Amino acid sequence: MSSATSAQAILRVSDLWVSYGHIQALRGINIEVHEGEFVVLLGSNGAGKSTLLNAILGVHTAERGVVEYMGRDVTRQKTEKLVAAGMSAVPEGRGILADMTVMENLQLGAYHVKHKANEQIEKVLERFPLLMERRSQSAGTLSGGQQQLLAIARALVSSPKLLLVDEPSIGLAPLVVDEILGTLAELKGSNQTILLSEQNAKKALQYADRGYVLHLGTNAVEGTCAELRCDLDVQRAYLGGSDAAPESGTISSQGGEK
Repeated sequence: MSSATSAQAILRVSDLWVSYGHIQALRGINIEVHEGEFVVLLGSNGAGKSTLLNAILGVHTAERGVVEYMGRDVTRQKTEKLVAAGMSAVPEGRGILADMTVMENLQLGAYHVKHKANEQIEKVLERFPLLMERRSQSAGTLSGGQQQLLAIARALVSSPKLLLVDEPSIGLAPLVVDEILGTLAELKGSNQTILLSEQNAKKALQYADRGYVLHLGTNAVEGTCAELRCDLDVQRAYLGGSDAAPESGTISSQGGEK
C-alpha cells in the first residue's frame, strides 16, 4: 500500500447510503483518502462513482453514514462551505464556460480566494504554459483535451486540499487520456491529494496509488493499484477490453481529439 496511507486521512467515508427516489445509488460505501494520495474509484457506468463524489461534495444528501473531511463530520455541510474549506471539483463534462476566455474561466475558480486571486492564477498558468499562451482565447475553441486541462487548472486556482475529478477521460483519445492522467500524477507528486472517478480502469491503474472498485453502489474490491491489476476478477471485469477511443491527438495539438 502507498506510503501516503500513513499520513493524515483527509477524507473518510463510512457506511454511506444515498438514494434517488426509490433507487438506492450507494449502499454502505466506505473509503479513505490520505494526504498526498492519488486514489481512483473504478466501476462500470452506474456503479455509483459520480454519486459518491457528489455526496462527498454535498451535492447529494446522504440518508445515513458519515463523511469526514480533515477530521470533521461534514456529512450535511453545504457545498459552498466545503469548497471554501478546501475541496475543489473537476466535474464530468468539464463544465467550462465556452463563451468566456481561458483567463475568465480561471478567474471563476478564484471565487473563494479573491484576496489572492491574481497570485493563484499566475501560479496555475506557470504550471500549465499552454493555458498561459491561450489565456485570451475563448475556451470553446480549445480542443477537448485542452478544455479538460482548463477544467483541472480552474479547480487548482483555489489551492485545494482535496481535488475531486469526475470521469476526465470521457470522449478523449488514448494519448490525450495519458496526458490528462499524467498531469494528475504530477500534481500528486507536488503533494496534491486527488480522488478520481474513472471508467478507464486500465489507464487509471497506471497512474494512481490505490483504488476502490464499486459495483451497484457497494464496495467490491480495494487495494493498491498493483494489487488491483493482479486481481483476476478486476482483470476479467475491467482490464480485458480495448483502450480505443474516438480519435487520436494530443493536448498540444490545435484541434484533432474531442
